[in-house]
Amino acid sequence: MKKEILYSLIQLPQVAQDLAQQLNNSQIITLTGDLGAGKTTLVKQLLKNWGVHEEILSPTFTYVNCYKNDQGKKIFHFDLYRVSSLDQFLELGFDEYLHESNSLCLIEWPQVIARVLIDSIVCRLEIEHVSDSERKLVIIT
Repeated sequence: MKKEILYSLIQLPQVAQDLAQQLNNSQIITLTGDLGAGKTTLVKQLLKNWGVHEEILSPTFTYVNCYKNDQGKKIFHFDLYRVSSLDQFLELGFDEYLHESNSLCLIEWPQVIARVLIDSIVCRLEIEHVSDSERKLVIIT
């Protein structure tokens, strides 16, 4: 299923709230889009809606951050921009996070690991920069 949403930055909290409800049972969510498209901004809003109360930081230099929500679910936020290959991802042991019970993985820049992502458990979010204040979100489930 494919759905498109056009939204302004002011509408982002409502869009993220609706999206968080739709994706609540997902195991892996990938986010693609150009630099500055709003991937991390969307992740921050989603995590707030899923009950994460701590400061949410971009994992650009650490590759992954782990959060726990109010229900004790672990949420792994990956930024694979600096990961150069699937082999590097596997060597770092990150593939184990993809299958951990009671967890969710949000993966920015997932292209490098696309071969190990199983379509049936992955929801893909594509963010396009339409203008300075407007984005298009494509949801593929």
